[in-house]
Amino acid sequence: YARALELEPDFPRYVNDSAMLINYYLDPEGKRKEEVEAMFKKAWTLGKEAYENPFTDEGEKTVHFSAYTDALVNLGRFYLMENRLDQSKQMLEELLPVAPDRWEVILLQRVLAGDLPPERVILFKKALGGTEMTEEELKNLQQSLRKQSRNQE
Repeated sequence: YARALELEPDFPRYVNDSAMLINYYLDPEGKRKEEVEAMFKKAWTLGKEAYENPFTDEGEKTVHFSAYTDALVNLGRFYLMENRLDQSKQMLEELLPVAPDRWEVILLQRVLAGDLPPERVILFKKALGGTEMTEEELKNLQQSLRKQSRNQE
């Protein structure tokens, strides 16, 4: 993907997938979080703009829609795992009108609503391509979800 980005630095699919690889596989210590977040945001913007551009070829629209919604899903996951629940919810709110049937969107919605038991959060992270959450990360996420749930009541 590094070479693909070199050749096409503004192609949303390459930007999103590169960020995903860095986030889930190449940076297990989380030292490049700001870069990853910026790349997901860039992919989201580029993908949405290309998808909504009336001059974009129909075949390309599908590619750009996929990159655009993948970037939103990845940002929602990223924010969830960073315990930035309000930002994760914002990504969910962007996704629901355009991709309500994607399994990742449904799962993200259920996790943020507190509908899934805590052990499912670990599975959620694994399903997203990440490693297991530490006990401390899980406790922090559980506390935030409970607090958010109480604030909504």
